[in-house]
Amino acid sequence: FSVLASSATFMTSLGFGALNMEIGFLERDHGEYCSELVGCDGPMARVLIPMALFYTCAASGVAFNLLAVILASFCMIFGPELAIRGTEESMHFAVRGMYHERR
Repeated sequence: FSVLASSATFMTSLGFGALNMEIGFLERDHGEYCSELVGCDGPMARVLIPMALFYTCAASGVAFNLLAVILASFCMIFGPELAIRGTEESMHFAVRGMYHERR
């Protein structure tokens, strides 16, 4: 679970970097905009759809990676505690639960 948590933490930091990235626009005549994303051949409405898709995917990636970090941390903290402090069946139950979550 620690490998999963460290990988998800790294991917979350990349997602935050993508969310903080600035996309530079250069305004041209007649309300057209240039961007590295779609070029210089259209109005601002043409640029908004790819931008919205990019930021939606980046935000979803950050959210799912944070969820993976939280779940992996929860398993690393409470799995061994359940095995040690529980009843006689707890060790088997904890190992089976962690194995199930790993698959």
